[in-house]
Amino acid sequence: MRWSPLPPSATALWRVALAIPLWALALVVSERRASPKASATTGATLQTPLVLAGLFFAADLCLWHVSILRTSVANATLLANLAPLVVAAASFLLFRERFGRLHLAALALSLGGVTLLLGGRGEGGAGTLSGDLYGIATAFAYAGYLLSVERARRRHSTAAVMTAVGLAATPALLLAAILEPGPVLPASWAAMGPVLALAVVAQGFGQGAVAFGLARLPASFGSLVLLLQPVLAALLAWPLFGERPGGLEAAGGVAVLVGIALAQRARVVP
Repeated sequence: MRWSPLPPSATALWRVALAIPLWALALVVSERRASPKASATTGATLQTPLVLAGLFFAADLCLWHVSILRTSVANATLLANLAPLVVAAASFLLFRERFGRLHLAALALSLGGVTLLLGGRGEGGAGTLSGDLYGIATAFAYAGYLLSVERARRRHSTAAVMTAVGLAATPALLLAAILEPGPVLPASWAAMGPVLALAVVAQGFGQGAVAFGLARLPASFGSLVLLLQPVLAALLAWPLFGERPGGLEAAGGVAVLVGIALAQRARVVP
């Protein structure tokens, strides 16, 4: 995102749109290899869970990018990582998923670790209240995406879900990009390298791995594992941007890892 030549919403638009042909190709290949019995669950039309997943994902990208512009990077990332709390509450209220004390303790420990990891890493001061509110809204949007994808993956393959999510999210992102100040099209296609990397790495491999994993994990646990994102971001920011983590950030990373280990134990032990 820092290297993108386009505004935030336009970058999100091209990230999603450029990945659609990749997932469509993967869908065609998987359908040809699937047995007739499994073909019914391989393909997907734009059914309600898939449309919701696409709309939630579009909202997640747009809200988070606005939050990054209006508040500190630390605040925006931390508030977006409140999604596990939203997922846990929604899983309990909507799907009657039960949680033991160990899982709740693991969630609290992981969120505390994220707070330590990101607490002192913001850029540009504390930011504004509106930016923080956008960050909180991002957590709700991403939680809705995770829950929708988990339900959709019960009937459809990863390629089918990701293709449908891209098709549903693209019109919403196009509207957001048009309404947002700045160009929708790049001045030079040669400068689209960072956006193409987002499409292949983040939208292709990254979100594809999330969709694949959510078919085998509850959304509550899957969203908790995703708290590894700020840990890995801190490690990568050190060589790329010279952002060396201090003792507070290191302690936060350890807390996140311990929280995930406890959550895994909570899933295994009845």
